[in-house]
Amino acid sequence: MKRLNLTLKSLLAIAVVALLVGMWAGPAAAAEPTDQQRDYRGLKYGLKLLEIRVKALQDQIDIARDGVAVAEEFIQDEQAVGQDTSALEAALDAFEAKLENVQALHD
Repeated sequence: MKRLNLTLKSLLAIAVVALLVGMWAGPAAAAEPTDQQRDYRGLKYGLKLLEIRVKALQDQIDIARDGVAVAEEFIQDEQAVGQDTSALEAALDAFEAKLENVQALHD
């Protein structure tokens, strides 16, 4: 009986100590970091990556505009030879309209 009493008291003492340590360490672990402690490297990397992708998209739009210019020259050359280019002109006009929409969304 005395041994059971001693074991029970020991377990109770350990539980009380664990509870006190938890109460002491809990708020310190849950505290919000201050601005000096925050690390923004990941955010800066994400922003840099976004800037690179935006630039790459603008480059693709510019390449498409160059393609439109080449297609217009081709259509003019075919018209000079006497070919019917009405279907090409309609397709190119539709493409240019979509390209302007893409540029507006990009901007």
